[in-house]
Order: sequence, then structure tokens, then C-alpha cells
Amino acid sequence: MNNVLSVNNLSVNFDVQIKKNFFFSSTATLKAVDKVSFNLQAEEIVGIVGESGCGKSTLVKAIMMLSDGHIDGDITINGKNVRGLSAKELKEVRKNIQIIFQDPLASLNPKMLIKDIIAEPLKVYYPELSKAEVMSRVFDIMEKVGLNKSVANRYAHEFSGGQCQRIGIARAMILNPKILICDESTSALDVSIKAQILNLLKDLKEQFKMSVLFISHDLSVIKYISDRILVFYLGNLVEVASSDDIYKHPKHPYTKSLISSIPGVKKEGRIILQGDIPSPLDLHLGCPFAGRCFKVQERCRIEKPALEKLSENSAVACFFADK
Repeated sequence: MNNVLSVNNLSVNFDVQIKKNFFFSSTATLKAVDKVSFNLQAEEIVGIVGESGCGKSTLVKAIMMLSDGHIDGDITINGKNVRGLSAKELKEVRKNIQIIFQDPLASLNPKMLIKDIIAEPLKVYYPELSKAEVMSRVFDIMEKVGLNKSVANRYAHEFSGGQCQRIGIARAMILNPKILICDESTSALDVSIKAQILNLLKDLKEQFKMSVLFISHDLSVIKYISDRILVFYLGNLVEVASSDDIYKHPKHPYTKSLISSIPGVKKEGRIILQGDIPSPLDLHLGCPFAGRCFKVQERCRIEKPALEKLSENSAVACFFADK
């Protein structure tokens, strides 16, 4: 098994000031990511799914060493543990792990021409390249992502959302990274454009022989693009399985509720969760899903289930999961 990314026992905590009254406040710990472990194999697409606020984006920032929280655990990228690396060493690691963001237009500099936006990573990592060499690579990657080189001298605001996302993909891919992270990168797009971008990402994954970590709250998108799926709930990894197994045989009650919420599921098959999503500040002992779970028993409220491995590529964190 060739892992290009390994996350071991990763936690990300934030100190939060809670105001008690006009004069006094106290500090509490918010566990945004709680002892998460997983790996990403060579040329694999792993999807991370969960409700908004469950810690998906915080996880990504930690992997990129961009989080301002307290990070514990190990993050290994292409065999190198990035914890404790110098700024120079970290810069070299980041060359092989690039990211595409949720808002395509907001991620592009409005004052720069498209060709300069795409070329920027080359200028950072390969300053020895001539202008002609840089432009040759820019035009080549533009063609690969479906952009005509005739638009290279335009600005980002002149493009649609889908075209802006193609520009962002070109900027990420110009360094030929080993790992591409997509953080809700299709959530702002229309359905037809979303399908085009997903197909483009699949094609680029095959062409560049890279691995993809795809974060989304959209189950249909995750199902379409992923080989394996990680299900997150309030900073905890609650189920891991292949894409087909997650959809055909979900084991964790939270996964079952997510699957049942997909449009097209018959009304009698839907699972409606009770209560609101709790704050990570309110979690103490027990399973983080206990307050909304339709299978909850007393053990769930006082003991937190570990992620139990069921097979080589599947695991679940639930005392009463279907196995």
C-alpha cells in the first residue's frame, strides 16, 4: 500500500473565550478535530462528507499546516512528517500538495491577468524559468482544463463561476502536484457546470497520476467522484468505507441519516434526526452523536466508541452499528 498522505491521531483545538458576565470570562477548549486517523493512497480519490461545521475545512487547514489552532498528532506527506518542519522545508512539501477553494472568484486576484494568476506558482518554485517557458506551461495547462489561451489576457471578473474554477484548477495543477485537495470546490456551481468540473477532475487525476482529497456536504457529488468515503461528525471520524459500501450498506446511524436525506429516497425510508447539531463546546463524555441518534442507549452517553476496523478499507465508530 503506497500512502501519499497519512494522518495519525490528529487533533485541532481552539481556545475560546466565553463571557460569563460584564466583568468576567473563562477560556474553554473547542475540539474542532478530535484524534482523527486516515490515509490517502496513490491515485486514489477519498471523499470527506459531513454537515457544515463538522470540521472538514479545519482538517484541510491542519494538513496544509495553515491552521491557527493547537495541532496534535502526525501528518505525513509523501513520507515526510510535516510537523515541526522549517518554513523552507514546508514550502518544498507544499509544492506537491495543492488546494482548490469553494468560491472560485474570491480565490483569484482581481488585479491580475489570468495568465499571471496561473503562472504565479511557477514563479515561486521555478524562478529560473524564462518568460517564454512559463507561458508555454501556462498555455499547456489552460488547454488541459478547457480554457482557450486567447482568454489569457483577461481578468477574473470577466468569467463565469465555472470558468473561474477552471482557472483555479489550472493554477493548482501547473506544479503537477501529487495531491490535490478540493474544499467544497463545486458547491457554488450550477448542476450542469458542477458535472463538468467533476469530470474534469477525474480526467486530470488519471492524466497526472495524482491523489485527490475531496471535501463536500453534497452526498451525490461525493458518491460520484470518490473511491473511498470518510464520514465526519463534529470533528470525529465515524465511518470509513468504499463509495459503494457507504451507499448500499451504511453502518453508522449518522451515515444512514445522511443517505436517507438524498433526494429521491422514498419518504418511508427517510430518517429524520431529532434536535439541533450540538456545539463542540458542549461535548463531554460519550458518543458525540448520542444526542441525536435513533439507536442511542445508556452506554453511548457515558463511553465514546472507538473507530473499529471491519475490513482492510472499512471501519465504524458505534457500539450498535449494523455489521
